[in-house]
Amino acid sequence: MLKEMRRWYEEDDSLFSLRGGRLAYSVYQKITPELVASFQRFIDAGNVDDLAFVVEVLERFEGAEEAQPIYKSIVAKLPIDDPLLKAVSVGLNGTGVVTGEFGMADALKARRAAIAPWREDPDEKIRRFADMQVKQLERMIAAEHKRAQEDLGRRKREWGTGNADDGAGGAA
Repeated sequence: MLKEMRRWYEEDDSLFSLRGGRLAYSVYQKITPELVASFQRFIDAGNVDDLAFVVEVLERFEGAEEAQPIYKSIVAKLPIDDPLLKAVSVGLNGTGVVTGEFGMADALKARRAAIAPWREDPDEKIRRFADMQVKQLERMIAAEHKRAQEDLGRRKREWGTGNADDGAGGAA
């Protein structure tokens, strides 16, 4: 299936993650070892278009933990300033649906915790990417926490109440 999808990507990569990525997600629902092996064949080829294809498909899996080794392999293949790394970052930060005032901040904290071990990788490119990613996530967490606190404060002023969390949780 991925070989055929790769052909589709080559014919028209615009909005591919919405079409092809969604199809892959609909079929697999989660990243299986077989899917990892299939992705790895594209990555091992080292072709930038193949790497971009894998990133586009992975985007619909919304930052699944099983995608991390795949993303890590892609980072190892790319120069540290390659524009595709931004798409890798977006894929790693994917959260899907979150709930609660601090749901997004909590999801971003989980992403930060998952990427932190990459900072100890022997490959300098992976370490540098991880450092940039962790710093970006820390900024996002702080902004999201501030937004949630402001929303709670506004709700209390306007309605005299907050949610059950009441602003106590979600500390960075």
